[in-house]
Amino acid sequence: MKRLQLRVQQGINALGGVITPDNYHSEGIGTPLFVNMTTANHSLILFNSTGGNGCIDFVNLTSTNTAGNVSLCNAQKNGCPTNLVQDGQPSATSRAADARPSAG
Repeated sequence: MKRLQLRVQQGINALGGVITPDNYHSEGIGTPLFVNMTTANHSLILFNSTGGNGCIDFVNLTSTNTAGNVSLCNAQKNGCPTNLVQDGQPSATSRAADARPSAG
């Protein structure tokens, strides 16, 4: 008998508002944080959070997301093999390294 493992594509779909997850951890989720907030006064600040098994990139910023509206404080990709942040915004750079307090 084969064991079936389901993977959820996205954990949190940040599409608007002021979102502040704290102590968020993902398991079996391809993209734990999907961010596409196109309104300038909407934001996401992530505190003390980690990725987990089954993830690809911990945070995915879409090309239409408003630049500068996401902040990570003590975030670790932990189990996400590619990037902490996959940044699809124009002229942006993805981040592979964890965002630890010592990084500023």
